[in-house]
Amino acid sequence: DPATTWRGERVQDMTMSRDGERLVTACPDKKLRIYRMPGRSLLFVLFEVTDVSSLSLSADGNLLLVSCHASSFLQPEIHLWDLNARSVLRCFKGHKQFRFKVEACFAGVRMEQSL
Repeated sequence: DPATTWRGERVQDMTMSRDGERLVTACPDKKLRIYRMPGRSLLFVLFEVTDVSSLSLSADGNLLLVSCHASSFLQPEIHLWDLNARSVLRCFKGHKQFRFKVEACFAGVRMEQSL
């Protein structure tokens, strides 16, 4: 069953839309893979410049928050992706990740309108 068995790339984090139709995975190759569920057919791939530590999808499944690790030349960042446009809407900087991992999430009564 493709919905419960995972073969292929190693997955560091994953998130699924509330309606169960879209699955997003983050892999060590710095790629974000977006699948249509059930069946796990690949819709498209997005590329990050550094390793991804966590993912969070908005309630409607159209926005994706991606927490990125610091590297030797980049500070940690959180990227807000528009999955329909396949582009980064905003880049959040200034937080620190040392001992604990920062996981971004959507919150608030009208979280979609606050962005």
